[in-house]
Amino acid sequence: MKKKILLFIPAFALAAACGSVNEFAASTPDVRGQSIELAGTSAEGATFLQESSGVSSQDLSNPPEYLARTRAAIKGLNDLVKKFLTPVVDAVATGGKDLTASGDAKVFGPKDENGITWKLTVRRVSGHRFGWVLEGKPLGQFDSAYKTIAAGALQRTGDAEHRGAGRTSIDLDAYASIDPTSHAQGKLFNAFKHFGDDGEAKVVVYALKGFTADSTVAPAADAVVYGHKTPSGEAVVRVAAFSESLAPSTAGATDAGPELMLARLRWIPGIGGRADVYYPSTTGVLGVNSNGDVPSGKYIAAKSCWDKTEQEGFKAVAVCNAGQPVSAANCQIAIEGVESTACKPGIDREDRMSDSDENDVSAESDAPGKLDDAPASSMSETEND
Repeated sequence: MKKKILLFIPAFALAAACGSVNEFAASTPDVRGQSIELAGTSAEGATFLQESSGVSSQDLSNPPEYLARTRAAIKGLNDLVKKFLTPVVDAVATGGKDLTASGDAKVFGPKDENGITWKLTVRRVSGHRFGWVLEGKPLGQFDSAYKTIAAGALQRTGDAEHRGAGRTSIDLDAYASIDPTSHAQGKLFNAFKHFGDDGEAKVVVYALKGFTADSTVAPAADAVVYGHKTPSGEAVVRVAAFSESLAPSTAGATDAGPELMLARLRWIPGIGGRADVYYPSTTGVLGVNSNGDVPSGKYIAAKSCWDKTEQEGFKAVAVCNAGQPVSAANCQIAIEGVESTACKPGIDREDRMSDSDENDVSAESDAPGKLDDAPASSMSETEND
């Protein structure tokens, strides 16, 4: 009996030691779990996916207008998520070492990439909940130059690595202070939850504060970007963001600037998708600011349906009197195609956006589940999760 015990203890200790590092590494985020997906094509910045949705590269060259505009918004976000979570993945690959005698915190790295030295710290908060902080500094600088670039928390809910529930925050301004070539500004705050044994079904929502992916192209603004995907691959994306969408209604007039667009898009593999879009008459907390080139005293409501190859079969655009419902009496309506033919079962339900959707960070009613958290409001809040 004594001999068996002596043989068992070292084996158990070795397994625990190996599993310990893996548990910390597995409790960090990856790009796929934090990205917003609709059809999962490269046009969404979803380069981690194979093109298996039935959409060819040729189809993507001329997508429906509102699909293209929404994809541009989520691609800009997904590209930045990939940029700042790739160092997390790469740091983990270097192997971790204990920061404390109790083994409740580990550091991964440092790892040098593209002129930046990255260091990842992961700590156990309690049970299967872990917090992490990604720091970066210019290559060759003293450790005092490290800045917190991203942070988050993840509560593991199954065996799948990098899957669970939690929050992630990315500080684009802090990154710009160590990389002068960066033109991205603002903060990205998300909340997420994964579902199912493989964690591929998900709900992710981003609250973007003072955000622009490129300050040389677009001014900074607040925005909300939401996405969920069900186990069957059905997906919904909801965007409330400013972009240059509309031309002046009068020929030769000066463009009035970007417009706030609220859009809800749905995609069902093998069937197709639809968009419900709303440009409010005014913007701002008090609703006193004009909304770019939306005509004064008007709002714009639009809807569109496309098939599984992203060929648009129906589009309707209504320019309506502010404060009045969409109707022939209140709106000028332009229609292309036949709604009953193009908007097939599953994408035939109108889900019009409204002013209340601008700051909505809640999960949709048909999401695979509810979020456990709301996006943080500051980097320090995330670091202290």
